[in-house]
Amino acid sequence: MAPLNITKGVIDEIRSKLDIVDVVSEKVLLKKAGSNYKGLCPFHKEKTPSFVVSPDKQIFRCFGCNEGGDSISFVQKTEGLTFYEAIVKLADMAGVKIPVSEREDKDYVLRQSRKQELLNINITAKDYYCSLIRDKNSNGMKYSVQRGISQEILSEFSIGCSGDSWDGLSVSLLKKGISLAKAADLGLIKEKTGKYYDTFRDRLMFPICNHSGEIVAFGGRLIKDAEDSPKYINSKDSEIYTKGDVLYGLNKTKGIIRDSGYAVVVEGYMDFISLYQAGIKNVVATLGTAFTEKQAQLIKRYVERVVLFYDSDEAGIKAAKRSLSMLLEKGIKVDALFLEDDLDPDEAVKEYGSEKLSLMLSKAGPLLGVIMAEKFSGNKSPDSTSKSTAEILEYIGMIPDAVSRLLWIKELSFRSGISTKELGALSKRYLRADDKKIENKRTGLNIKITTKVPPLYKRLALVFFADPSLIQRALDEDWTPYIPGDLMAVIQEAGALYSESSNMDVVSWMEVSRKTGQTWVEDLLTKGLVDKKNGFNDPEKEFKACMVRFKMNHMEHIKEGLLRKIKESGSTEENTLREYEAIIKEIERLKPMLGVLINGTEEHA
Repeated sequence: MAPLNITKGVIDEIRSKLDIVDVVSEKVLLKKAGSNYKGLCPFHKEKTPSFVVSPDKQIFRCFGCNEGGDSISFVQKTEGLTFYEAIVKLADMAGVKIPVSEREDKDYVLRQSRKQELLNINITAKDYYCSLIRDKNSNGMKYSVQRGISQEILSEFSIGCSGDSWDGLSVSLLKKGISLAKAADLGLIKEKTGKYYDTFRDRLMFPICNHSGEIVAFGGRLIKDAEDSPKYINSKDSEIYTKGDVLYGLNKTKGIIRDSGYAVVVEGYMDFISLYQAGIKNVVATLGTAFTEKQAQLIKRYVERVVLFYDSDEAGIKAAKRSLSMLLEKGIKVDALFLEDDLDPDEAVKEYGSEKLSLMLSKAGPLLGVIMAEKFSGNKSPDSTSKSTAEILEYIGMIPDAVSRLLWIKELSFRSGISTKELGALSKRYLRADDKKIENKRTGLNIKITTKVPPLYKRLALVFFADPSLIQRALDEDWTPYIPGDLMAVIQEAGALYSESSNMDVVSWMEVSRKTGQTWVEDLLTKGLVDKKNGFNDPEKEFKACMVRFKMNHMEHIKEGLLRKIKESGSTEENTLREYEAIIKEIERLKPMLGVLINGTEEHA
């Protein structure tokens, strides 16, 4: 990762030069609606616009699916980018140069310059290959016609061909003044005893793009099959390409994948092209590898379900099984479609037609179910059942969601004849390390994820939105012992930002939400700003009432503990009774101080 110094100041500069309406308009057709803009939500299908963009507050909100955020969030969510990647993209759009630490400035500039030079070499190579296939008499054009690849698809994916010459590309690059040594670094050409020759000869050429659309490598399919040449070859790994980091076609299909709710995964680019051309466009290709962690992370940005559609022969089934573990660990639901007669995806399009095949893919069943049925088919000995059960439990242990694990344990119980109780106990051995921590300790983080945000949290946040000066009051005054830790993290982070600038704008609150992981803050912020319902006539009065309620909650907790102690031990110890009575008196004393929260207003938040 480049040593870019992304500060709040940089983000502010980007925001000052970019209007969120312009950013969103690249993805959504917006129409003026009063002081805001409206359009069809890009995050869910709808016929009536419920997606609102506020130019005044520089935020967006969908009232259909509740997605909301700022321009950074929008780019992250629509393009599946990390926060860092979104900032870099927006900086480029805004023409803002992100500063680099002085120490690494020169190295970074050199790396960026070399990266761009290598990308440009790939673009030049792509243009060369495309120029060759435009000749109707070329082997590449004849082969593409034979395989049924349309002119539109050739153009859309910049598919070209290499000639049978040993140095066609090498000569072309030299004429353009391009370093052959650098082309060799990319795997486009090879060097032997000081002479260069082309890596790809007499092949249909597929540019391989990363998810941002940059050409980082090439794949070549042999036009005339020969025993001494592999049918498919790809560029070697380089400074700009790692095979396991890229999913072929994702740059074209990521939006379609998100809209459809699942991704069809095939092994090679020919299978990809066949499905895409047939209208099944929610597809990517792994380029012959089992899923890597980075590929699984890429898919997870867009959907949580994949359908593995590999060749239906033994090799294809084995490849699908190899991918299962990595996908399950990322919380992705893994379905699979295997067809009779060992059909591959390209043959399946011709056999079933696009409409029927699309339906078959959408209804594909769980790969784990296929494996389980295979493991427990026929009569099994105790040893065989034991081994199969252990293998399935290992898969189940990779699933992050506890409910999903329970359902699979029930299915395994049915197949194996072992009770769910016994399998449940056994399954704990196979849990991932992170899940064991949650299972055993039930940490506060787990509670945050699974429980609803208390209304009082939201109420206090709205108070701070209305009057940020009250943030410091919460830290300075004697309230901190009564405020829960997760909320205190929000207050402390907000306090640090406020002390720097004496201001808390939308950008600042978004930063608080991201840094603390408390996403409800961003959600509440965008909803409140668009709804314009977050104002208070007297924020200070609301603040005091919230603090009193937190203190009362704390006192109630102490009171319940004392009461249990008295009941369990039958204690009549004078100090315990005196402390219990003092707590009750303090609670009664605090009640009138609740003010605006006393008459059920608290539930409004």
